[in-house]
Amino acid sequence: MELHTAVPPAQPAQRWIAHIDLDAFYAAVELLDHPEYRGSPLIVGADPKGGHGRGVVVACSYEARKFGLHSAMPIARAYQLCPKGLYVRPRFDRYEEVSRQFHGLLVKTGLPVQMMSIDEAVADLTPKASRAEEAREIARGLKAQLRSELGLSSSIGVAPTRLLAKIASEVHKPDGLVVVEPKSVPSFLAPLPLAKVPGIGPKTLERIRALGWETVGDLAGGSRLEARQAVGELGLELWRLAHGELPEEAWEPEEGSRSLSTETTFSEDVSSDAELLDTLDRLASELHGQVRREGLLYRNVALKLRYADFRTLTRSLTLASHHGDLSAIQHAARELLQRTWERGAPVRLIGVRLSALRQPGKSQRRLEV
Repeated sequence: MELHTAVPPAQPAQRWIAHIDLDAFYAAVELLDHPEYRGSPLIVGADPKGGHGRGVVVACSYEARKFGLHSAMPIARAYQLCPKGLYVRPRFDRYEEVSRQFHGLLVKTGLPVQMMSIDEAVADLTPKASRAEEAREIARGLKAQLRSELGLSSSIGVAPTRLLAKIASEVHKPDGLVVVEPKSVPSFLAPLPLAKVPGIGPKTLERIRALGWETVGDLAGGSRLEARQAVGELGLELWRLAHGELPEEAWEPEEGSRSLSTETTFSEDVSSDAELLDTLDRLASELHGQVRREGLLYRNVALKLRYADFRTLTRSLTLASHHGDLSAIQHAARELLQRTWERGAPVRLIGVRLSALRQPGKSQRRLEV
């Protein structure tokens, strides 16, 4: 008589996603190129003109932050708080050059990687890590490489999803490393102010606070129904996350480092919705023509926006699948503009980039995050 032992189905590997954030990036590059600035409060932005300048702070060193300075602060106010600081104009071409080096370093690790902005990226550590400690050691290695090869400090969050990893990367800045295991998600999130959760804007926060909720733990103590009635599906997603219910997020990393981009610098600053949208559509059409000529599909669309005061923002959107049509570029670019642009603020430059490029018919690898 043969005995057959039932074999339990294989469990999917625990996914480990790292969010890598370069600390005070613009200021860090200035300090890298000008060691003589070290130890002084450094402010990258508009000319303060003795406290009468226009424009804003683009970035500042941690020494400057001790005076209460932060990005987007009016430069005149920054000068009032820190008149003896070092004020330098931004060098965006240099920052983009270092960002490319950052990306190249991550690609060389062999890990699936996706750039999120000029100074942020996510990497899937799962192929090389099955346990939290293994993921932690890989993250430590990345931090050491960034410091030794680029001279830059970084903060890394490691968690089962991108959202959690991003939150974790903010906890102990600068030079932090935080690993969140699935069983620790509720206790990790509970004390976090809701204002610190990515995706919660001022209006959403106002509606949630009307229920008396200030932290993720407060939200977790409420009911699903209350959360949903307050802010719709977002409230329900937050409630689930607060209880450790991790969503399945589809994410496909970049297939190589190549991307296609185009941008335009306006002869005069633009603050008109119609003109910005028309320009976006033209840039999208240019990129679409290029992907058609080369027979490519894209999955990631990014928007680059530079204000009149030289603040530069980059935001990206990863689509559910690869596309080759014009409308998907246009819709994604418009959505990113709506999320990013401070309506009415004059814009100096606008650009669009396509990445996660592949040839049609090439097999796709899906990462469930």
